[in-house]
Amino acid sequence: MKESVDSVLRYLIWIVLNNKEGKLFSEKFLDIDKKYKNRFHKLIVLNKLSPIFIKYLKDKNLLNLIDYAYFEIHQKEALRFQMQSLAIIKEVKVINEIFLSKGLSPIYLKGIAILKEYTDISLRPLADIDILFRKSEIFKAYQALCENNLISRHRTKNIKEKDLEYFYKNSHHLSILTTNNILIELHHRVTAPRDFLHCPLTSDFLKTNESINFYGSKLNIPSLENIIINQLVHFSIQSRFNKLLRTLNDLNRIQTNYIDYIDWGKIISKYDDQKIKKGICLSLEIINSNGILIRDFSYIKARFNKLFPTETVTKEAQHKLFDKGEELQYLNPYMKFYHRKDKFKAFYEAFFPNKAWIIYVYNLTEPNGANLLLGYLKNFIKQLQKIIFLPSYLFQFFQIGRNKKYSNSLDFWLNDNS
Repeated sequence: MKESVDSVLRYLIWIVLNNKEGKLFSEKFLDIDKKYKNRFHKLIVLNKLSPIFIKYLKDKNLLNLIDYAYFEIHQKEALRFQMQSLAIIKEVKVINEIFLSKGLSPIYLKGIAILKEYTDISLRPLADIDILFRKSEIFKAYQALCENNLISRHRTKNIKEKDLEYFYKNSHHLSILTTNNILIELHHRVTAPRDFLHCPLTSDFLKTNESINFYGSKLNIPSLENIIINQLVHFSIQSRFNKLLRTLNDLNRIQTNYIDYIDWGKIISKYDDQKIKKGICLSLEIINSNGILIRDFSYIKARFNKLFPTETVTKEAQHKLFDKGEELQYLNPYMKFYHRKDKFKAFYEAFFPNKAWIIYVYNLTEPNGANLLLGYLKNFIKQLQKIIFLPSYLFQFFQIGRNKKYSNSLDFWLNDNS
């Protein structure tokens, strides 16, 4: 039976990520038509895999296999990420010194924490700087950046400490654009409020971390177990696999570097939260099924069988991972209110948020009366465009049974604790 296009694309990406023989890639690549070659290239670009792909083609002497136009695109992307990564490394060193001078305790998450697993930093693009702080330190960190003139004029400096409770309720981080055009996300929790009313990870992340030498600076990052858990939970629960094929490469590097130290059973069991465990198992299922083989996977799956996904959920996750790049969040935007006990207030705040939120979301560098009015108008129109989903939400909310709360099988499965 002829292979599906999706399976061929997965195989091609597996070849690249695992640096397999060039002949395998060329034979499969030449076997698909132009439409699907274009889809493959788009997947590479959207998932920030251009640096790895270009290196693979050069190492295997396969540059003549792809159209020159696509070679230029991937080459430019690779160069852009290399320059961006170097700029972010430099920025991290600067802001870390500022934070430490203020007596703060930043813990660097995700890309910064994983970068040390790569011998060639150009192969691991960095998009932003994620930093976890205790909630009591968030405003102090923000003030420190303001005092050192590091916040871009395109981002507001008008956030007040009294406004932060609104931010804490609606987001797991405060986004700041620096004067060097680098995005910093100040996290007060690891997971998003839409996924967990109370974050099950933050407390342990704050307590169990380690210090590394980061290009001459001392940086705190999570423990190895928590780095892995953060990647797996972000992969499945927070991002729903959207444009995150590079996570396959991250886990491949980590497993290769720590093959004798990783205890997958311990990682799955570390946190009591059922949704966290299922998110980890779903991520492991997807990673393993895409050719990044998890050590002792059959044993792990048999041991934690009830936590692993059904075939339907696995197929849905695969589709989202290899989708052409559309935003894949909740289909119904009002589902994020399900955890809120004060649902009427949540709906009211969506239409009429506080002033600080409007200034922040719409980047009002001059928050005078006219600009604020325009910001509120934009927000109101944005919410009106979502109102078509309200009857669907109300119908699902008042239905009996948990399976009516979520808009697709993946969400239902993750949130079903039965």
